[in-house]
Amino acid sequence: MIFICFSQVSIIYFENLNGQLNVYTLVLGLLFIFMMSVSMFLQVICDILLATQLVRNEIVDKIFKIVSDPIEVMSHIVKSIWLLSLGMLMIQNHYYILGVITLKWGLLIIYYFNILINYYTKQNRGIRPNTVFINGETFLIFAILFIGILVI
Repeated sequence: MIFICFSQVSIIYFENLNGQLNVYTLVLGLLFIFMMSVSMFLQVICDILLATQLVRNEIVDKIFKIVSDPIEVMSHIVKSIWLLSLGMLMIQNHYYILGVITLKWGLLIIYYFNILINYYTKQNRGIRPNTVFINGETFLIFAILFIGILVI
């Protein structure tokens, strides 16, 4: 539910900013929210299957590792691309401080690509995900973007 509430952010910025990247930014923001919602839904299904013991734990773990985790990481890559385009759009609209913060936050795409590499390589190259960092940075960027709505 929380990510569905975050969908307002991309819609509000779409309404308040003007530029060539406006529609592209809206689509990326909504795509991120959709992908995160699907990932969270799959995690809930896995938790229900574990709690009810309808399926063996090994099968649920495989579902989680094959489907949910990569979707979540790919959604964070989309979020980073969204933040990069949103930052450029903010700079075009003369909101320089918020635009630079958003652009710098979008550079976390490198971190998420390394996590994705970790999932898809058998040698476990790349970085293992840190859920505390990922959840903290997602919360923090949306807090910053909500504050930015008050500025815009």
